[in-house]
Amino acid sequence: MCFVRMSHSARETYLTCPRKYFLHYFLKLRPIRPRSPLVFGSAIDEGLNCLLETRDIERASMAFGEKWFSYRDKDVAYSKSDHDEFLLDNTDKPDDTWLSLSRRGIILLQEYDRQIMPKIKEVIKVQLDQTATNSMGDELVIKTDCIVVWEDGRRILFDNKTSSMKYTEDSVRISPQLAIYYETLKEEYNLDACGYIIIPKKINKIKEPRVKIEVIIDQVSQETLNATLESYDETLKNIKNAKFECNKSSCKGIYGLCDFYKYCHQGDITGLVEKKEKYY
Repeated sequence: MCFVRMSHSARETYLTCPRKYFLHYFLKLRPIRPRSPLVFGSAIDEGLNCLLETRDIERASMAFGEKWFSYRDKDVAYSKSDHDEFLLDNTDKPDDTWLSLSRRGIILLQEYDRQIMPKIKEVIKVQLDQTATNSMGDELVIKTDCIVVWEDGRRILFDNKTSSMKYTEDSVRISPQLAIYYETLKEEYNLDACGYIIIPKKINKIKEPRVKIEVIIDQVSQETLNATLESYDETLKNIKNAKFECNKSSCKGIYGLCDFYKYCHQGDITGLVEKKEKYY
């Protein structure tokens, strides 16, 4: 192997389970039945990108809707937390989780427009997608949501996160993802800081705002950056040495069994399909 193409998500996958990394990135196996956080997050990204580019909530809602509608009749693996019964009315099917998530997505976009967009003086980049190459020819894929001029004049690299959990105050300082992004892009875009925009998935039934979006802006610590760079080097070394053992402690997670569990332990490919396109 001459070089490795690496992204933050690929590195996280390897650290979680080297065998899972091999099956996902080398054999390009994917679950036939995608999990809802992946497809819903993809649709929300479409809406947020449009909102950042146009500042038009109607167009953003349509962008989200078009993407989300493409999953209407597909077999998506939903979870109980996806279903908000109070978002459905008497004419809807009470178990229509897709419709519930559809209405949740529109509310999330509306609250982002109301709470975040007025604080953005200028949008410099949306959905930045570029690569950096090291001396060995390995490529680092950089994918971040936006770079903006914030209300106080600072240039901030932001990553949007839809989450069911609250982020800690030091989440930016200790983030390996933001550390590598900021270090790679700070000079090119004259960055002052980086941050997370955290969009809670839970909708308030009565209280305003319907969701309280949190913004955390900070500097990544040098300690985090050093540890992240060392981790990337070690991960690349292990991949080139074909270390793809199964991490059995990760076989069961918060969403149940790993998508590759049957294939990894029993050689059963049921529920998986090979994807031909690149996926990072």
